[in-house]
Amino acid sequence: MNSILLKIAVVTAVIIGAISCSKTTDATNFSGTIKGLRKGTVYLKKIEDTSLVVVDSVYLNGSDSFSFDVVISEPDIYYLYLDKKDGIQFNDLAELFLEPSENIVVTTQLDQFIKKMVVKGSENNTRLEAYKKVNNKFNLKRFELINKMSKQVVRKNRDSANAIKKQLQKLVKNKYLYTVNFAMSNKEYEVAPYILTKEIKDAQTKFLDTVYQNLTPKIKTSKYGKELEKLILERAAN
Repeated sequence: MNSILLKIAVVTAVIIGAISCSKTTDATNFSGTIKGLRKGTVYLKKIEDTSLVVVDSVYLNGSDSFSFDVVISEPDIYYLYLDKKDGIQFNDLAELFLEPSENIVVTTQLDQFIKKMVVKGSENNTRLEAYKKVNNKFNLKRFELINKMSKQVVRKNRDSANAIKKQLQKLVKNKYLYTVNFAMSNKEYEVAPYILTKEIKDAQTKFLDTVYQNLTPKIKTSKYGKELEKLILERAAN
């Protein structure tokens, strides 16, 4: 009897060990270094059911490095938040496009947490950052034109205000065209439908549908591929 129980215990231990190893293998090691950090809490968060929830966190005291093992079922948007206890909430909240990988490594520095951030190991994030560099220029120019137009409106310079308004409309159109072309060029990546649903969801349906029809089958069935399809269907129903 003792021999049978021993065999059962051994088999059970092997099964549990195999399951444990499987979970570790499936997890992505997400690590990083924040140069200049001496004390603070690093959070990895994501949106679930419209709420920003904590996936993992670590309190650092005397160290500038962190490491999480994260199970990422598919490429998705996460947020890396550094709480420095400076009284300003979410001033150090970086958007990241993480994906299943063996290792994803982040390096940045304390005084320019978002601006100096470099992420290696996620192709979707690399492409998202490339899009953001150009998109940020559009956004800055838009802000500049809106300020100029507001001043002309206050001064009752209608002709000048209308001229700036036309520049603004042209800028928005160029941003939309750039976003559509970027998505078409990255149709094999989840970042393509993501930027459409986030940046130009109010674009003409024909542009959104053109991109959707050119997405690969894998991307169409992804989280953001489904969100893009839903947006298009809702437009068609109205």
